[in-house]
Amino acid sequence: MSKLRVEECIDRVNDIIDHAYPFMGRIIVKQEALSEQIDRIRGALPEDINEASRILRRRQDIIDNANYEAERIINEAMNEKSRILSESELIRAVQEEAAVVREKLIAECEEIKIKAYNDADSIKMQASEEARRMKEGIDRYAEEVLNSL
Repeated sequence: MSKLRVEECIDRVNDIIDHAYPFMGRIIVKQEALSEQIDRIRGALPEDINEASRILRRRQDIIDNANYEAERIINEAMNEKSRILSESELIRAVQEEAAVVREKLIAECEEIKIKAYNDADSIKMQASEEARRMKEGIDRYAEEVLNSL
């Protein structure tokens, strides 16, 4: 029996009470009519209870599915968060390594530049010294040639 049927039986019980005979602050009802409606209600209750149980099970299934889906979404979000953090940590590590390499390259370039300046100064000094010696040699030769003339 459906919920509607149980409500109909209850309505009939109310009708029986409404059409009862008042007697000294109480009422007199037809026992058979009232008993029949109570039996119908009892007959309908197990079906209604079963229906309510099915509804409650379905509700619990929906809640369980929602909880599962919520947990799945949270896990996906946590995994995505971890992935993004790992990527940002990797990027940060690469940037730090790049900074170290850049500093080493700058230092090496400075050393090469200083060495090149020093080598150039040394070559310039050697060339100047060689030029001075050659001039002295040419001057001596010229003096010897002039002296011999």
